Amino acid sequence: MREEISKLLETTRSFMESSSDVAKATEDTLRQKLNGLRKLVEPVKARRSEDIARPEKVAALRESLEQTEKFVQMVREQVDKAATASSKASLLEASKSAEAAAKSAAEENAAPSAASDDFDDLEDPDTASTSSTTSKGPKYSDPADFSPYSSADLEDLESVYEKARAWLTEKEAAQGKLQSHEEPVLLVKDIEAQATKLSTVMTDLVYKKMRQQQSQSKSSSSSSKKPSSAKTSKTKSGKKSAKSSATAAKEEGAEESASSTRSGRPAVVTINSGDEMPSEEEIMRMVREAKEGGAETKGKRKHDEL
Repeated sequence: MREEISKLLETTRSFMESSSDVAKATEDTLRQKLNGLRKLVEPVKARRSEDIARPEKVAALRESLEQTEKFVQMVREQVDKAATASSKASLLEASKSAEAAAKSAAEENAAPSAASDDFDDLEDPDTASTSSTTSKGPKYSDPADFSPYSSADLEDLESVYEKARAWLTEKEAAQGKLQSHEEPVLLVKDIEAQATKLSTVMTDLVYKKMRQQQSQSKSSSSSSKKPSSAKTSKTKSGKKSAKSSATAAKEEGAEESASSTRSGRPAVVTINSGDEMPSEEEIMRMVREAKEGGAETKGKRKHDEL
C-alpha cells in the first residue's frame, strides 16, 4: 500500500509541477487525480482512527452491559415479588368475598332485628359510603399494583441485553482475526449504536417508574383533599339551612302579624334570634298597615309575596 501510494503521489506531483500539463488539464482531469489519492489515503486514515478509538468504546459498551445486567436482575426480582404479592392478594380477596357472602347469608337467615331509631335514616350518606369503602379496603388484581415493571418490560430488557452481548462477542472474535491494514468489522459507530439501545431501554423503564410514582402521589393527594371538601360542603349546607330557617321564621311572624290585624288585634312583630332589627321605615309601614285595615293589608302582603 505504501508503494502504491508513493507511486501515485510521485506521478501526481510531476503532473502538478508541469505548467504546460496543468494549463491543458480540465476540471475533470484534476478531480480524477485528487480522487485517486483520496481513494488510497482515506481508508488508511479511517482504519487508524478506528484502531485508536475502538478500545475505549468497547470498554464503555462492556460497562453498559454490566449495568444493564444488574438492572435486569433488579427488574426480575420486582416482577417476581409483584406476581407473588398479587397472587396472595387475590387469595385474600377471595377469602374476604367468601366471608362476606357467608355473613350476608347468615344475616338473611337471622330473625329481624328491633326497629331502628327514627334518626337512623338521617345518617350522612357520604359518611356511610366512606365507612363501607374503608371496611372493604383496597382491591389488588394486577401485579402492576405492586411493581411499576411488567413481565413484558423484563422481556424487552433481556432481549436488548442478550442481543448486544452476543453482538459484541461475535464482532470481537471476528476483529481479532484481522490485521491492522485490513478493513475492520468492529466499527466505532456500531458500538455506539449498541450502547444507545441499552441506554434507551433502561431510561424508558426508569421514566415509567417515575411516572407511576407521580401518578400515585397525585391520587393520594387528591383523595386526602376530598374529606375537607365534603366538610366544607356540609358547613355551607348547614349555614344555608340555618339561614332558610331564620327566613321562614320571619315570614311566619309577618303572616301572624297580618292575621292579627285582620282580627282586630294589634299587630305584633316578632324578632327571632339571628334576625336583623327592622328599620324605622319598616316599623312605620307596619303601623300604617295596621290602621288602614285588613283588606289593604291583605293586598299589600300578596304584592310583597309576588
